[in-house]
Amino acid sequence: DGRKARPTLSLRGYVNIIREVAEYYSLPVIDLYRESGLQPELEEIQKTYIPDGLHPNEAGHIVMARKIKAALEAL
Repeated sequence: DGRKARPTLSLRGYVNIIREVAEYYSLPVIDLYRESGLQPELEEIQKTYIPDGLHPNEAGHIVMARKIKAALEAL
């Protein structure tokens, strides 16, 4: 019917799983959930950067790209 299945975890839940797996394999993680400032729970942030509450728009991608660049330069 074209409807997407609802996620079984919150975004934070998925982030925690990624961090746990990365830690197990000793992989670095660029945690944009915690470090980007793009918290979809905040109405103004969602409206400006994450209109659907999960996927960033162009402005959100710019914020994320800057954070990723800084994190990679720090490695």
